Amino acid sequence: MEWAKYGTSTAEWGDLKQEAALEVYLKSLGRESADVVRCKQVHGNGVEKVLDREQKIFPKCDGLLTQLPGILLGIFTADCVPIFLFDKKNKAVGLLHAGWRGAVQEISLEGSTILRESFGSEPSHLKVVLGPHIQECCFEVGLDIVDQFPQEAVRKKSKGFYVNLSRVIGDQLVRFGVLKKNIKVTAECTYHDSRYFSYRRDKTNKRMLSYIGIV
Repeated sequence: MEWAKYGTSTAEWGDLKQEAALEVYLKSLGRESADVVRCKQVHGNGVEKVLDREQKIFPKCDGLLTQLPGILLGIFTADCVPIFLFDKKNKAVGLLHAGWRGAVQEISLEGSTILRESFGSEPSHLKVVLGPHIQECCFEVGLDIVDQFPQEAVRKKSKGFYVNLSRVIGDQLVRFGVLKKNIKVTAECTYHDSRYFSYRRDKTNKRMLSYIGIV
């Protein structure tokens, strides 16, 4: 997009929770750490608006929204879904971190609602990208949580129950009014694809950075 930039790092850049690795990656984007605004991810559905350039870390939330150019909203993932939100008409963007808890708690709707109420972003004008995450093929869940997901997003296999997080999130957004054609789901599975860190695969503490910013 000519007015906004977004993406997700790969494992070759290292653990981007480490400041040294983060600096190297941001330099490749023509940015520096001072440009990045992050949230203290707590696997909830809290979303905050970034209205100035002073605060760099927002506590107790999993999503950020802004109309400010020149900054990058950032989250860390290693199987969870990075949700990128774009409103070209009102020049607003958002970035949400959705693990299974965030998906169940409908963080996608929380972020989209605040975009509409605060920045005038109508759902039908939104474009959404669901970035690299663990896909249904690998996201097995137990009986203790499977009932928290809609049946249409759960597949029963001989080994257990598998959840399609992108289906959960996509259906929530469509019910809110986002056009299905405006929702893009990245095909890569972080568990299968060694280019990405995966907590499920490796029990790693290393994380990728997902980012979005208005040019």
